[in-house]
Amino acid sequence: MIKLIQTHCSNPEEKTLSSRKLRDQFMRNGYPKAFIRRCLRVPPGRTQPEPTPTVWHAMTYIKDVSEATERIVAGLGAGIAHRPKATMRSKVMRIKDKLNPNEQLVVVYRTPCQNCFYNYTGQTVSMLGSRIHKHKVAEGRGGGSSQVAAHTYETGHEFNFAATKIIAHARCKTSRESLETWVSDGNSVNRFIDLAPAYRALRSHLRTGTTGV
Repeated sequence: MIKLIQTHCSNPEEKTLSSRKLRDQFMRNGYPKAFIRRCLRVPPGRTQPEPTPTVWHAMTYIKDVSEATERIVAGLGAGIAHRPKATMRSKVMRIKDKLNPNEQLVVVYRTPCQNCFYNYTGQTVSMLGSRIHKHKVAEGRGGGSSQVAAHTYETGHEFNFAATKIIAHARCKTSRESLETWVSDGNSVNRFIDLAPAYRALRSHLRTGTTGV
């Protein structure tokens, strides 16, 4: 009877009236009041445990929208892991670590002399660190075909390899050699630094910002 009251009465007023009638009937039949109260007490409703999601998706948290989305996908066995915007941005936009200059390939570079205003401008297809190591070995031996070693042998100066700078990148050897010639100047100890007169004029114009008439 008590279950029928909870399941068949459509509104609270009907439930209250039916409960009173049932209580009066119990009392007329001689049941104790404590027993009647215990029987008429409505047990707390049991909630069905929510199913454990089998699939999880990360989603940037948006107020109200995220909660509604979570309720919708819960019935499909999916779960939503809410992430703050800053965390999502850090995952999507990862800035690559800057590559060590000595580990870079196919470069045109310049190494200054630490005792005078001369410099060496060169190009290499291998890692810059390997090329610098060869310069150091040649400088230590002295003489030979190395322009770096020749400058050191003739003047007693040393090149500041730690101050070597990368000027340009080019995969093609011809492009690297052209760039090497273009950026070399009268202070460079390179073996081949000559440019055609027209290109020398253009380079001078670009470096000084002047125009010829």
